[in-house]
Amino acid sequence: MKKNFCVWSCNYLNINGQALVTRFVVEHFSNDKWTECVYKGFYEGPFFITTFSWLKALFKLWSEFIFKRIDVLYLVCSRSNLGFIRDIPALILSRMGVRVIVHIHGSDIVDLLLKRRISPIARWFYENCEMVVPSQHLLADLSRVRGIHVHLCENFYVPASDQSSNTESNRNECLTLLWSSNIMSNKGFFDLTDVLKSLSSKDINFTLIAVGALIPDDELTMVQLKQKFSEISEEKWFKYYGKVGPREVNNLLNQVDAVCLLSRKECQPLALIQAMCVGQELIVSDQPPIKATLGNYPARYIPNKSMRDLEFVLLDMVNNLDRERRLKHEKFRLSSLDARKRFSISNFVDVMESIFIR
Repeated sequence: MKKNFCVWSCNYLNINGQALVTRFVVEHFSNDKWTECVYKGFYEGPFFITTFSWLKALFKLWSEFIFKRIDVLYLVCSRSNLGFIRDIPALILSRMGVRVIVHIHGSDIVDLLLKRRISPIARWFYENCEMVVPSQHLLADLSRVRGIHVHLCENFYVPASDQSSNTESNRNECLTLLWSSNIMSNKGFFDLTDVLKSLSSKDINFTLIAVGALIPDDELTMVQLKQKFSEISEEKWFKYYGKVGPREVNNLLNQVDAVCLLSRKECQPLALIQAMCVGQELIVSDQPPIKATLGNYPARYIPNKSMRDLEFVLLDMVNNLDRERRLKHEKFRLSSLDARKRFSISNFVDVMESIFIR
């Protein structure tokens, strides 16, 4: 029997991992009836526009509830304090007989539920919900929250139809790095660029290609972020392509020597999944979420904010670039095949179907 599904989420037409997963879930279960209660995110427009968008989604959600047209609410939550308050009108439905499945896309859900002043209130609203998390490392912490049931469902990779594993050596003359996540301070973007500026001053040649949106965080406001980014944009070794889709990222992955992601706050980054599935070199932070995502995949781990270690790794790659390119296929072939199996669409669909169809 078909069910009435409702999705509560910020705009998932954006180009990021959370949006791609949300859109896929809604489209995959399209044989059932879906009501979309979607609103603009905090940074998608002026305050009055985003507030009106949220009120419109809220009215639609509660109309569906009042007229008993919701069997399952699929809630893609925010983990900030303000985002949690925005989600309360949807979360409260779990206390009113609606099955609420919350998809988590960030490790800071642990902070929201266990480490903030607002945490006791947040736990009360989440107690009757089911949670879907993409990373094994979250299970132990979330098991401490009474009343919730947690499902593990890792994210997926969609390969380009004409792309196989990255077996070709990079033909650029200098070391070429790719940043394929949003531009955020707590992801370590400026840690990387600070080290690269230092290397550039020593006449070391390299290129950094970056894609993704500029997103403020708990370390930098939007004004501060734009100011720091404008300084980087003037560097000759830096190329920025803005927000691009998965196909464009796949194309870039075959043009670079390594992917960098030095996050201090992460869950299961799409940037790393894409890189693993094409057999790319990785320079990453030495953090539990990153290690859980990579598993046995070989990577160059950098201790948190250790500029010295990062510089050492980059210098080693510059000095051994020809050798690394020759051995790349041999080094990553089997690991790439394992990653493609682990992050396959079929695995994701099987788990999500087992959660939804009960």
